[in-house]
Amino acid sequence: MSAGTPVFTFDRSIGTVTWPDLELEMVFDRFHQDRRSHELTAEMTCTAGTNGTRNQLLRGRVNLGSARARKEAAGYLTARRKDLDFLTLLELASWLVIDATRTGRPGIALRDVGEAPTAGGLVVPPLLIASDPVILFGDGGSAKSFLGLALAMSTDSGTPYADLPVSRPIKTAFLDFEWQPWPHRRRMQMLCDGGPLPGLLYVPCGAEGPLSSQVERLLRILHEHAIEYIVLDSVALACAGAPEEAAVALDFFQALTRLEVGSCLLAHINRSGDEERPFGSTFWHNSARLTWFLKASQEPGASHLDLALTNRKSNDGPKAETFALHFAFEPARTTIRRTDIAAIPELAGTLPLKDRIRRRLASGAQTVAELADWLDVHPETVRTTLKRLSGRNFVPLARTEPVKWGLAASADADQTSTRQLAQEPLL
Repeated sequence: MSAGTPVFTFDRSIGTVTWPDLELEMVFDRFHQDRRSHELTAEMTCTAGTNGTRNQLLRGRVNLGSARARKEAAGYLTARRKDLDFLTLLELASWLVIDATRTGRPGIALRDVGEAPTAGGLVVPPLLIASDPVILFGDGGSAKSFLGLALAMSTDSGTPYADLPVSRPIKTAFLDFEWQPWPHRRRMQMLCDGGPLPGLLYVPCGAEGPLSSQVERLLRILHEHAIEYIVLDSVALACAGAPEEAAVALDFFQALTRLEVGSCLLAHINRSGDEERPFGSTFWHNSARLTWFLKASQEPGASHLDLALTNRKSNDGPKAETFALHFAFEPARTTIRRTDIAAIPELAGTLPLKDRIRRRLASGAQTVAELADWLDVHPETVRTTLKRLSGRNFVPLARTEPVKWGLAASADADQTSTRQLAQEPLL
């Protein structure tokens, strides 16, 4: 029977060779190259269609570069299906795969590179990038896992479960290294408030070892479900050692790169309470394209929580402004909504000083002393900020002492515009 021209794909280290006319498919994965002989072996699964049904003819490890090994495998396959020239088919498939593994990703002319799949590369502006790693880090109890689940549901379905816009739906998986599926299922149901549940893929990872030892397993899962994005909870438990060690962080990111997906990585802060970088080696901060610090405010026994999100690092463009989310936990549902961070005393201090001054002046002109007292900041710090941004953001409104400062956009004492500015959202 004539084989025809095969269709070949090599995606996420999985090679697939298909002959549509023959209803024949060979899949190669779990590659290993011997350091001395450089021979490449792979796990091969061969399936063929017969009268509308699909049967597995062979699944086993094959030395792709060995003529003897290919002949033995072809002999086994021929015993199962005598109407096909498996020696020729396997010869062609093996060398397609070998050449693909040797070539890797080809070089391209930079001028020919297209635009990112979403505007600015953001899938959940301003929080998540569609194709790069982003770290959300904070102390225990800062609702990281809950937010991570809501974001995974949002990216997978295109529905904004966390009151943040979604540029486009993108097939997402939730990789869980620290919990069980049923609490996440309960939380998903509460976020949906009785509505249909999204088809988010949940992948238990806690009992399978660190991320770097699960790459082959995860590649197959992500390939089978066409996953483009992951939320990983959490970084420390996915490490192959102490997160403080540079080699451990590098090992993690090398494994993550092999998965070929965008990612939201949930991490902790260190014991000293450093709010500038995720816990561990500086490579966690350096290797992510965006990092966000999460700080929660919740009264004991309260059924709600406020969460400030501060952009600590941005590789491509200016840092995004700090904003806040309000979690309302009700018996049968949970809602996550944007809220005014300046109205939350425990979190207002996470705003840059210029924004805090701006919010205060929106209600009327103030002296340096009045601003310092209200903001609980040293007067000299306030004075320096006002002078640095004088004419652009702030202006002195009188030459008498003490001088009062106002907003540059409303220096003419237009009370209507100042009232509107007081209600202006941060983003």
